Amino acid sequence: MIYRNFRPLLLLILSLGLFACASADPIPVKDDTIAPYVHVIKKGNVLNITVFGEDDISGSYTVDNRGMITFPMVEDIVAVDMTAEELRENLTAALAEDYLINPSLRIEVAGLAPIYVLGEVNKPGSYQYSDSINVLKAVALAGGFTYRAYKKRFDILRAGDDGSKAIRAHAQSVLYPGDTLVVKERFF
Repeated sequence: MIYRNFRPLLLLILSLGLFACASADPIPVKDDTIAPYVHVIKKGNVLNITVFGEDDISGSYTVDNRGMITFPMVEDIVAVDMTAEELRENLTAALAEDYLINPSLRIEVAGLAPIYVLGEVNKPGSYQYSDSINVLKAVALAGGFTYRAYKKRFDILRAGDDGSKAIRAHAQSVLYPGDTLVVKERFF
């Protein structure tokens, strides 16, 4: 009999507890998931260098064991531990010094690790990494969401020097080469 009197109070406490746990806002995402990936050139990287208007010297160049590339007209130039943009600036300056008037270059690092898209997408698998690819673009590459997909929260598995870590992400989070994107299943 005493339990009947407490039943409405117990239901009220449980309801308030559930209401407090439910939130319209997702768990905050760290700002570092928005930062674009910047690759630092390493020994063995293959660089696709395009000098506009100079097809003879445009091509693929491999960073050797010394951390340099041998480029026509300027011979050896240091490439290791630089970003592609920093190398572009150095190579542009070297070419402009004695050889070309106002050279325009583009440098891309070839052969970066693919990204992997798993879970509730229509075509899970590996996809080629491209600059500034975010979660939504990766899902589009993978054929879009399945009808069971939870479209507001994602997990990114990212390998680092200290092992692999899981990062909670949102649709605009940027992926890095080698990342695994996991699209979760919704409950309702």
